[in-house]
This record gives sequence, C-alpha cells and structure tokens, in this order.
Amino acid sequence: MIKQNLIVYSGGCYGTFYEWLLNFLQDPTIDLPFQDTGSSHNFEGNFLYPKEKMFEHINSGRTNHFSRTHLGIFEQTNQHERIYENSYDQIVYEELNFLKNNFDKIIVLSYDQDSVLWFQNNCFDKVLVTEEYYKSNSQPYGYTREHLKFLFTNDPIERVKCQLELEINSTLSPFKTQNLLGWNKNNIHDFDLWELRELLSFYWFTRTDGEIEAWQKNKLLHDESILFVSITDLKKNFLDTVLKSAKHVDITVSKYAIEKLQKIYHSWLPLQKQIDKDLICKQIVESLCKNESLDWSNTELTITDEAWIQKNLRDNNIEIKCQDLNVFPTNVKDFLPLLDYTK
Repeated sequence: MIKQNLIVYSGGCYGTFYEWLLNFLQDPTIDLPFQDTGSSHNFEGNFLYPKEKMFEHINSGRTNHFSRTHLGIFEQTNQHERIYENSYDQIVYEELNFLKNNFDKIIVLSYDQDSVLWFQNNCFDKVLVTEEYYKSNSQPYGYTREHLKFLFTNDPIERVKCQLELEINSTLSPFKTQNLLGWNKNNIHDFDLWELRELLSFYWFTRTDGEIEAWQKNKLLHDESILFVSITDLKKNFLDTVLKSAKHVDITVSKYAIEKLQKIYHSWLPLQKQIDKDLICKQIVESLCKNESLDWSNTELTITDEAWIQKNLRDNNIEIKCQDLNVFPTNVKDFLPLLDYTK
C-alpha cells in the first residue's frame, strides 16, 4: 500500500519546491522546476487547494505518495472569518489533527523571525494567480475574483492594500475603517505611500508574530508524524534539512541523489533574490541605531521591508519623521535627520 504524505505550507515557504524535491529523491532524473522568479511552479505536482480539492482527494480514495496544501481547510468559501473566531494556534492544531488522520506523514513548512521578510517578499514575487489558473482551479469552486484580487497582482503596494481591504470588509475582523481615521482617510486605497508604511509598521507584523507563535506551540502539541521545518533551516543547512525530511517520509536516498542535491542547491540559491532580506533590514536598523555608515541603495526595499524597519526603530525608541516621506532614504547619512529619539 502506498503511504500518503502531505506538505502543509504557507504560500512563499517553498511547498512546491519541497514536493518536487521529495519526488526527485525517488526519481533523480526529473527536470529542474525553476522559473525566472525562483519559484518551482514549472512543477505541477498534486496541489490539494483550494480546500475543496482536499476533501475530493480524501473522499475519492486516491493515493498519491506526495501532496501539498495550505491551511484554511475549514474556512467558508469567499470568507475570512475563522481566524477571528479562534486563535491561530487553535486553527493550526485542529486542522493538523484532521490532516494527520488522513495522511501517514506530514511536513509543515513555515517561517520564523529570521525569515519573515524573505517569506513576505516571496509572496509578492511568486504567489500569483493568472486568469487561466483562476478559471480552471478557483472559479469552478465558487471563488470570486474580488476575494482573490490581491493574488492577481505582484505590486507589493497594491497587494497589501487589497489584503487590508479584505480584513476591513470582514464581519469579525477587529481591523475596520475606524483604524484608518488616524490618517484622515476612510479608504485604504486613498493612502499615500508614507501613510501605508506607517500603518503597516503598527499593524502588519502582529499577524506574522501570531503565526510564528502558533507554529512554535504546535511543535510541542503534535506527535512525531508531523515534522516542522522552517525555511530558515533550508537556508542555513539545505542538505541536512532535505535529508531529514526524506527520512521522515521513509525515502531511502541514494548517493547519486545526494550528489545531485548539492547541484540543485547551487541552481536554486542564486534565484532566491529575497533570501537575505531579513539580514539586510536588521543591518539597516542596527546601523541607524548605532549611527554607523551604511548604504543600501543597491537593495530594492518593498513597502513591508520599509514598514519592518520603521517598526523595529520604534521598538528601539526611535521614530521616523515620516509625514510625506514617500521616498525612503537609502543610506544612514540621509536617514539620520529624519529620526526622532523618544528616549
């Protein structure tokens, strides 16, 4: 009997690449899956999402050695309410409990505090829905373009605004139009860049902090049928992390496949242009706090990178004089006059 294994992952955390890797370890002749963005979306695999595909798979009795999915399997179509009815760690716990009763082994791919911006920017660069994909995979299950609007653009500013708009329109979300009034706006799409950056610096990373905490709690609650892997592990120790995952799903890896894995890593790594974004932004904050010379003009910062820098400066009792600051400085010298030391 074929054992069924499932990869559960947040978008931007290399679930498609991981499914491809596990298939490769069994058949080292398959072609590399990489697109120019660094995604592995040339590989189709067995993607059990949206959630209806998961239940179709379970009810069909089909067996696939490897499949992948996102969480959210108990959320209603075109809604975003369950996250406000329950804590995220409870949602993770309940859904993993359900999934491990239907699959032999599970690998959970997530991010941590050293890969928040890497994950976030991967979403901007790689997690996109095309019209063709929507018509064949989402529309048949009743998903509307409006609900998925943020996935149709890779413009970070537009995407973030669309995601916040979904939250504002959610019945149970605590984030409402009233949260915009501090900037004298009642529509998120009317925000200037500096206003959006400041809003995100107060709010956006409470979401990622909550998700990271949920993964950490669930590591302690589930049995050994579930392996938790951070993409930081993939960055720091690619080979050992992949081999540990292979062992978890009972793959015997040949010496030839191990040798090929090293070459795959060196093909994959240069395509991951966001992989050091967390380190770069930490260096920017540290240099500003210590008044040390640094220039990052060769680094393209997204709106969430800039918001993360603003948040972390605030955590160090430094505010940015940000009104009308639509163009973010690119070196310490130009930034220092814009800093207000609150303590």
